[in-house]
Amino acid sequence: MSTTSIVLIIVGMLIYSGFVIFHGTRSFKSTSDSAEKFFTADRGINPFILMCTTAISVFSALAFYGVPAALYRYGIGYYSNTGGMVAGLMFVVMGYRLWLLGREYGFTTPVDFLRNRFYSDSFGLIVSLVLMLFIVPYVAMQLVTIGDAVVVTTEGVVPYFIAVAVGTIVVSLHIIGGGMGVSSVDGYFPHYLRLRHLNCPDCVFHYSLFPRRRLRAGGTDDAGKRYV
Repeated sequence: MSTTSIVLIIVGMLIYSGFVIFHGTRSFKSTSDSAEKFFTADRGINPFILMCTTAISVFSALAFYGVPAALYRYGIGYYSNTGGMVAGLMFVVMGYRLWLLGREYGFTTPVDFLRNRFYSDSFGLIVSLVLMLFIVPYVAMQLVTIGDAVVVTTEGVVPYFIAVAVGTIVVSLHIIGGGMGVSSVDGYFPHYLRLRHLNCPDCVFHYSLFPRRRLRAGGTDDAGKRYV
């Protein structure tokens, strides 16, 4: 890759990071008024925007790094374990009902609902600890992925440590400043990029290489020869 291309990539990353920080910090005054505004955006998120931000949250670093390798090793059936299907089903079966309960009783987090559902503050504390236990590695995985992706994309011009540090600052300012509302709106853009630049080419790739053959576990030798 030429030096000019690497410089343009770095500039593009900085511009997008600056926009994300600006969008988050600009909304800080409005989202810091109450917990309801911060966590639920006043319960007024557009359904389409909510779908986009949920999809991009489910198909994040795991989708770009872990799932392709697992599909190659175990076959296309592994895709059912990625969680996207379960999340979509939960929205249909439980999402609207939980939204109604949250609006009526003022629930802002899953802990609020479960604590009142089972009449136990101790259970709510256990749930909060479990959520924190699992969310920390999940967020850390996103930052590790940012560092790896930047190093590979810039061919090592930007060191891994700097990429992770900048990513941590950007994500922190974005989330702490804007809350759920800003995160949902900004989730639409990467979701659009994923649909256009990942899913569509992926469908074309599979239909061209596997026109009459199922994708078997590890059975991509023939496809690799045809691709090369």
